[in-house]
Amino acid sequence: MMWMTDLNRIISRIFVALLGLSASLYSYPTWAATYRTGKTVAAIQGDTSACMYFTLDGVAEADPVKPGTPYFAVPLNNPNVQLIESILLTARATGRTVYVRTDGTLSCSYATTFLVGLDP
Repeated sequence: MMWMTDLNRIISRIFVALLGLSASLYSYPTWAATYRTGKTVAAIQGDTSACMYFTLDGVAEADPVKPGTPYFAVPLNNPNVQLIESILLTARATGRTVYVRTDGTLSCSYATTFLVGLDP
C-alpha cells in the first residue's frame, strides 16, 4: 500500500507540472506588452512600407522589444487600421490624450501596436 501513496504523489506532481507547462504555452505574454495612457500624439507617419507609424509625447521607448526607439507601428493588415488611424488623427488634431497597447513584437522593425483609443 505504501507504493500506492508514492505513485499518487508522483502522478500528482507530473499533473501539476504539465498543467503549468500548458498554461505557460497558451497564455498571452503580458510581461512582454506595454501599456501607455494619458499621452498626446506627437507625430503620425505613413510611407510605402506595410505599416503606419506614430510617436507619443514624452515616450522615449515604445516597447522594450526595440530599446530606445519611440516609434509605434500599426501593420496595414490589422483589421482595425482605419479606426486606429482615425483615432490618432482625431487625437492629434484636438490635443486629446490616448491609450496605446503593444504586444511585445515587432512590425516593420518597430513595436507592434494592436490597441489605440481616446482617453475618457
